[in-house]
Amino acid sequence: MPKSSLPEPSGDRVIHEYDVPASIGGDITQIAIIELKASEELQATRRARGDSIRLAWELAKQSLYEVNGERVQVGDGSSELAWNRMNPKLRNMTLLVFGEHHAPEEDTLAGFRESRRTRTV
Repeated sequence: MPKSSLPEPSGDRVIHEYDVPASIGGDITQIAIIELKASEELQATRRARGDSIRLAWELAKQSLYEVNGERVQVGDGSSELAWNRMNPKLRNMTLLVFGEHHAPEEDTLAGFRESRRTRTV
């Protein structure tokens, strides 16, 4: 896969690395996903064109940062190539960990809901 011409993250971005189980990875042994910025989520949403299933895939592909230590990105097509090399189980696992890193923990969400105040104007 081609190396990215984009600058590396400035240090304020979180990247999660995973070792892919040999039983499902084939030639893919490691992936890394990056937590998305709002603008990146919007890019993925535009590519999904209103299709909610496609949106999940586009968000996961947008967050795919490295495969086997090689930088991948949506802009040059390397993320799409990597996604297509993954078998269904690895794509599913990538979707699952994307969701885990982009959704609040249950207790955080419960606390947020409990903090609700209602007022009228």
